[in-house]
Amino acid sequence: MTTTRQLIPPEGTFAASVDLPGDKSLSHRALLFAAMAQGQSRLEGLGTGEDILTTASVLGSLGVQFEADDGAVVATSPGVDGFAPPIGPLDCRNSGTTMRLLTGVLARQPVERVLVGDASLSRRPMDRLVDPLGALGAVLSTSDGGTPPVT
Repeated sequence: MTTTRQLIPPEGTFAASVDLPGDKSLSHRALLFAAMAQGQSRLEGLGTGEDILTTASVLGSLGVQFEADDGAVVATSPGVDGFAPPIGPLDCRNSGTTMRLLTGVLARQPVERVLVGDASLSRRPMDRLVDPLGALGAVLSTSDGGTPPVT
């Protein structure tokens, strides 16, 4: 069997635009950088998944305010040294990225904070996080099995 190929020249022009969802990993980091910076940050193209909402929720517990603005998010933060005092545990729900990255951000503060998660997150090991941060001088603890909560 022989296959014949024929090129058909295009007629006219073609234009399209595609809106892609924001990258989950970069969205977590953008929210955390905005929270660490004092003042306002405008974030565009954030992901909309549950884990990203969890990060924003936990940061809201620390006094960071988020406001929608024409498809973007404006974060207003007191800065990492101005985070609100703990009212209770910071609930990272099922987001391991939220817990791991936020632990690093909070490790330098002289205030005790407790990060908790749902049943699934509470089974994940945190030693690979706690050990290096401890080597840098942070005082961290986990449950006896090396799992959350992280204090």
